[in-house]
Amino acid sequence: MHRFLPLPTAAVGRAEIRILSPLVLLEQRELDFYRSRTLALSRLRGAPVERNGRRLGPLRDLVVAEDGRVVAAIVDKQRIPFDDGLRFALKRRTAA
Repeated sequence: MHRFLPLPTAAVGRAEIRILSPLVLLEQRELDFYRSRTLALSRLRGAPVERNGRRLGPLRDLVVAEDGRVVAAIVDKQRIPFDDGLRFALKRRTAA
């Protein structure tokens, strides 16, 4: 069984992820609703990263702060601070 935990409903610490309410774990039908309207950050992995129009390389990972903000991108082995100039070229979703 797979469950989905919306990040804003959790407290992310250095050593644990604390679930603030057990009622936020979603069933499959509820998960399908959110998946059809959102983007999983994992879909960005491998996507080309650009800063101010200059290609930097493929995205390896994202660095997320305890409050849920994306603070940096890992491109190749380099940590790039996240700002308004950073862009990810997403793979297009196909109609299913």
